[in-house]
Amino acid sequence: MSIHDWFKQKKEKKEAPYVRERLDIPGNLWVKCYKCGQAIFNKDLEANLKVCSKCNYHFKLTAGERIKQLADNKSFKEINSKVRSTNFLNFTDSKPYSKRIDAAMLKSSLAEAIVTGTAKMGGVEAALGIMDFSFMGGSMGSVVGEKIARLIELAVSKKLPVIIFSSSGGARMQEGIMSLMQMAKTSAALGLRCFGPAA
Repeated sequence: MSIHDWFKQKKEKKEAPYVRERLDIPGNLWVKCYKCGQAIFNKDLEANLKVCSKCNYHFKLTAGERIKQLADNKSFKEINSKVRSTNFLNFTDSKPYSKRIDAAMLKSSLAEAIVTGTAKMGGVEAALGIMDFSFMGGSMGSVVGEKIARLIELAVSKKLPVIIFSSSGGARMQEGIMSLMQMAKTSAALGLRCFGPAA
C-alpha cells in the first residue's frame, strides 16, 4: 500500500458518519452495541453496569448513572449545585458563550460539567466529584475548578477521602486564562489535602 492510498483510506474512515443505532422498537427498550452490533435489552445493560455482555464494550456513563452505580441507596448529597457559569468575558464565536451554557444545560440536564457531593459507598463516607462529558465536553471552566476546590476543602474539614471521576475535554476556551488558572487552584487544594498547610 502506498502512502497516498494510506492517507486516502484514513480520510474515508474519518468522513464516515458515526450514528448511534437504536432498534425500531417503541419506547427504546433495546439498544445496539456500538462495537459488536449486539441488540441489548436496556435493563440488562444497566444491570451489567452499561457494559456489553457480548464484547465488553463500555458505554458512556452520565454523572447520574455513575452515582447510581457507586453510592449506597439515597446516600448522595449534592453540594454547590447553585454555582453557575457566566459570560464574564462577553465571549462570542458563532454565538455568545451564555447561549452555549444554556444549550449545554438543556442537553445534559445538568447545571455544570461536574456534580459534587458526599456519599456513602459500602457504608464508608467519601467526597465525590463526577464530571460529565455531555456538558460542553466536560470542559473545565472557573465553576468546575471552584466546585472541585470546594469539594476538597470540605473533605479536608470532614477528613473524608476524595474520589474524582475525570471525563473532560480540557480547558474551556470561552473563559480564556480564567479556565487555565483552575489547574493551579485544584492542584493547590489537592496539595492541602495530601500534605496539609505549609509550615
